Amino acid sequence: MAPNNAILSDREDNEAYVLAVPGETYALYFPKENAGNGEISLDLTEVSGDWKLKWLDVTEASWKGEELPIQGGRRILIKKPSEAHWVAIILPDNG
Repeated sequence: MAPNNAILSDREDNEAYVLAVPGETYALYFPKENAGNGEISLDLTEVSGDWKLKWLDVTEASWKGEELPIQGGRRILIKKPSEAHWVAIILPDNG
């Protein structure tokens, strides 16, 4: 994975960061103390198919909620669940 903040938009400085293997895996980090409202757009226009998003609460070191379905081929609006530190993992939905 490599940093690729160029695929993020609607992003304030230090609002969110992304590591990616384009077309395979995306990991977005939303710091607790950040600019903006914790809502960004992720550019998935270059990928197709079904994807899933899972939230990791960094402070509690636990997965939260259910996997959310995402459709590739467009920009995806992603908003962190609360003011805590969060990581969103986005993977292909193979199943």
